[in-house]
Amino acid sequence: MPVLYVPFIIIWLPERFGKEITFSVILAAVGGLVFLLGMWINGREYLKKKRKKELEKMELHDIE
Repeated sequence: MPVLYVPFIIIWLPERFGKEITFSVILAAVGGLVFLLGMWINGREYLKKKRKKELEKMELHDIE
């Protein structure tokens, strides 16, 4: 999702607000990016924990 957000902001902001991009618009864009990256990082951590738990189950049952 952050991969789509960055081009959207780069293309959409100048079209929408013209040459005068205010500090609040930039702050909102950066805030949105931080939010999306935070969600992505949490998802990756969840996936890592899930894989580790699955490997532990496999080792418990001697399945490799």
